[in-house]
Amino acid sequence: MTTQLSATTVASMMAPNPVGVRPHTPVKEVLELLAERNLGAVPVVSATGLLAGEVSEADLLRAKAKRRGTRRWTAGELMTSPAVSVRPGASLSQATRALVRSGRHQLYVADGGRLVGVLTRSDLLSVFLRPDKEIQADVEHELGDAVRVSVDAGVVQLTGRQPGGQAPALSRIAAIPGVIDIRDRRHC
Repeated sequence: MTTQLSATTVASMMAPNPVGVRPHTPVKEVLELLAERNLGAVPVVSATGLLAGEVSEADLLRAKAKRRGTRRWTAGELMTSPAVSVRPGASLSQATRALVRSGRHQLYVADGGRLVGVLTRSDLLSVFLRPDKEIQADVEHELGDAVRVSVDAGVVQLTGRQPGGQAPALSRIAAIPGVIDIRDRRHC
């Protein structure tokens, strides 16, 4: 089955039901969870499932550098809020832009404010690991038989005659998972 990046939604790539902590969770438990699961951050979720923020390793290091004393800190006191999130129906292109803008390593997926999943940088980069034959099949499906298509290491080469009205097709081809670049060698 072939899928276009623009048509592929976050819901199809996210890890559902991520582990989260409550705002009152002690920082010691947050640290243990990060270590046990090899996570860089964990979402903070209210009792009703609403995404309140996240506690990252960076948040914990900042807190350690600034705070002294024996007080027992909680996730809610140290979290970054709001957490960076996208809707399940967002395209992977939209999610990628949000992740790049945020500088984070993961995006939380929220539906009506409720945490339903997580999407990482690795998840988004995995679309570029598709085999060239799958990419070629997607491009051929998009363009039909009028154009010859070859794909090498994710670079699509188009040769042959360019039918009228094909310019919009290039943006759709660029959105196909795994396409790194397009070399359009078609002639009129």
